[in-house]
Amino acid sequence: MQAKRIKDPTAIIVIILKEVLVARDIEMTVRESRPEASVFVARTLHEAVDALPLGRIEVAFVQSDPRTIATSPLGRRIAAEGGRVVVLSEDIRGALPVGWAALPFPFSSKAVAELLSAGP
Repeated sequence: MQAKRIKDPTAIIVIILKEVLVARDIEMTVRESRPEASVFVARTLHEAVDALPLGRIEVAFVQSDPRTIATSPLGRRIAAEGGRVVVLSEDIRGALPVGWAALPFPFSSKAVAELLSAGP
């Protein structure tokens, strides 16, 4: 992934998953639902943080522990910008921070599209 400057008001949508094929499936759904959005795909939080452009991250689909996400530079940036985090996991336990959503495996393209259309 390479960093570039995004002109406002383009939405930035981030997808961070270990499984490349699942990430690409989500990316296709995002591009169909939100063709105007800039979509960034990464395998790790670190990789994403290093490559993300300036601009507001609207939604981040992240496969990681919620506490790890929240304390990461990405999590802090999303919180400061008023974006949303969608946690992807086979087993999501415990409460998520206010405004976050869970997307348990397995999920459908329809579920991803519904999360994209949901307000903050």
